[in-house]
Amino acid sequence: GRPPLKAGQFVKARIQGHLLKDAMIIPRGALHDESVYLISENNRLEIRRVEVARKGIETVVLESGLNEGEQICLTPLEFAIEGMEVIVESVYDDLRSR
Repeated sequence: GRPPLKAGQFVKARIQGHLLKDAMIIPRGALHDESVYLISENNRLEIRRVEVARKGIETVVLESGLNEGEQICLTPLEFAIEGMEVIVESVYDDLRSR
């Protein structure tokens, strides 16, 4: 029984959704077929499956699969082999600030 909304009109709305606890946001380029490349403490590559909640143009929201403080590889790799040695040139302390 209300008239339709007009462009530019302000409304008060409530949008339902679900809260993702411990979700992490990573750059889109760090996702490889639902997996990420982690760098272990001894500079070895670990390939780990992650659960993706949402993919954006520049970022991906992960629902699970990463732990706080783990390092992910942001460099595109032509060949990624589990356990291969990697050289760390720079580390992002907090990817969530992007």
